[in-house]
Amino acid sequence: MRDILAENVMQTAFVPTYIKAREKDFHPEKFLRIIFTIFLCASVILTILGIIFTPQIVSLIAYGFRRIPDKFTLTVKVTRLTFPFLILVSVSAFFQAVLNAFKRFFAPAISPTLFNISIVSLGIVAYFILPQNYYIWAIAAGVILGGIIQLTFLLFQAALLGIKPKIILTLKHPLLRQFAKLLVPVFLSTGFTRITLFVNTLIASFLREGSVAYLNYAFRIMHLPIGLFAVGVQTVSMPSITEAVTGDRDVGEPVWKGITYNILFTLPASLFILFDAHLLVKFLFERGAFRNLDTFFTSQALVFYALTILPTGISKVFLNYYYATSRIRIPNISMALAALVNVLIALTLSKILSFPALALATASGVTLQAVVLTFLVSRELPSPGNFPVTMVKIVFQNLFPTFLIIIFRTSNPYVELLVDSMLFGFTWYIMGIVFNFLPLPLRK
Repeated sequence: MRDILAENVMQTAFVPTYIKAREKDFHPEKFLRIIFTIFLCASVILTILGIIFTPQIVSLIAYGFRRIPDKFTLTVKVTRLTFPFLILVSVSAFFQAVLNAFKRFFAPAISPTLFNISIVSLGIVAYFILPQNYYIWAIAAGVILGGIIQLTFLLFQAALLGIKPKIILTLKHPLLRQFAKLLVPVFLSTGFTRITLFVNTLIASFLREGSVAYLNYAFRIMHLPIGLFAVGVQTVSMPSITEAVTGDRDVGEPVWKGITYNILFTLPASLFILFDAHLLVKFLFERGAFRNLDTFFTSQALVFYALTILPTGISKVFLNYYYATSRIRIPNISMALAALVNVLIALTLSKILSFPALALATASGVTLQAVVLTFLVSRELPSPGNFPVTMVKIVFQNLFPTFLIIIFRTSNPYVELLVDSMLFGFTWYIMGIVFNFLPLPLRK
């Protein structure tokens, strides 16, 4: 629900429409206030409904939890406590999108860190002063507190640009129809992603004990490079692509530049996680009730999830192109195909491979979407002449660091992870300098 109402809608529907309002001088301030009012009201209504129908929502998403009454009851209570976060994250996403539209990327990018620090801080405090059965409540409180801190920070950053949206009781604006045209398909596209997550979670709840947790732990590790690189490049490229479309300039340049930078950063992240999955899980989670066997199972899922990072980055940039040109049919079809492949593989292989099949299903669906989008966009916007050479250089840039972490072994897993990180990062950087295509800030 957070993805549907907040980040995806704001980045894919609001940003291009708001930039057009500014470029064409179509009352951008009024448009800003209308969208702010719509999403504030929508998030409040959905939060109230979510709190009322939490038991039904939990049953729908994780029906297998009903076999353990205490687990189901606790999940319902914690979910109700954290539901107001939907309001906070929706409004925060609005201000992040506004700042991104002005090409102020640092504040929106750093704001989730404040949210994460809040959760971690309350978790640490709870560990030292609260009984173990209260830990989950401290984490839930950290979610709300983190949302408040993040929103406050973004409000301050927006105020520095003179942006102070107010509630406005009107729906009259010349670009509101275009926004709605993008909005409904974005909901549908995001819905396909949610369907696959729902199916995976539902299937996992019927598999071996801990399957849902193993997938969630692995998903969180995988989502870090996606958030840093795939989403980061998507966010930075959207204003440039939209301005090129609005100003009738060459759209291919920002699109293929975004693809190049996405591959430059997501490929090494994928390879490092793929070959050091066990070490990463052990370092991050193996303590307390999380045993060596849990590390083994989580790393199994992480290996397959690592295969989603690169195609996710490619898809996000190409989707920017379609959203900027107000064409939604192809993104919807590509996401529907990805969801279909995901569900089919999850249903057929989960009985054989257990929960790792669900991570494999996710990777397969995302990869298919990236292939389809690459083929279709390439027909409209042929890649630059030097693009194949650049791709070959990026591949060679990653071969040597990957080889080093494969052959290096030591009896201490923590030392091995540290050395692997240093070896991979240093050699990747040196190879980038040798091939002379690192971004300028990384060359200084």
